[in-house]
Amino acid sequence: MEKTITKLCLMLAMLYLVRMADAMTIESKVHGFTQPVITYFGLHNATGIAFIGSNISLTCTMENTIVGSFLKSGSPVAENERVTYLFQGSGNELYGNLEISQVKKDDSGVYTCVAYKAGIVVTREFVLKAVPYPSDVSSQSNNNTRSLE
Repeated sequence: MEKTITKLCLMLAMLYLVRMADAMTIESKVHGFTQPVITYFGLHNATGIAFIGSNISLTCTMENTIVGSFLKSGSPVAENERVTYLFQGSGNELYGNLEISQVKKDDSGVYTCVAYKAGIVVTREFVLKAVPYPSDVSSQSNNNTRSLE
């Protein structure tokens, strides 16, 4: 029940922020408007692979953005004890960080970073694939060793 109330409060806050963002940008439409841009979205290691059991951080860097959010398979990312996110701004940039600890197979999917300003929504997708750690290659090669004598 508490989580439901918290999510409802977050949704209402998001609606309030979007309305506030629209009101703040009315003047910018008159004086020249720059639409939001997502300059980066992905893992720091630049691959789409996360090993099961590891901790990862998906980073989204946005410019000219008032509100940002994360989606997984088209739905808002649900925070829990393993999945958290944070957006923070600095000047004209907004940085989003989606952290997943103890990655599971079902964390695989299409993640979307959403940037919003003045009624314009810009998105960028990232495909994450959760895979098991590679097996120990050296122990496999020792089992396949044959004598040439």
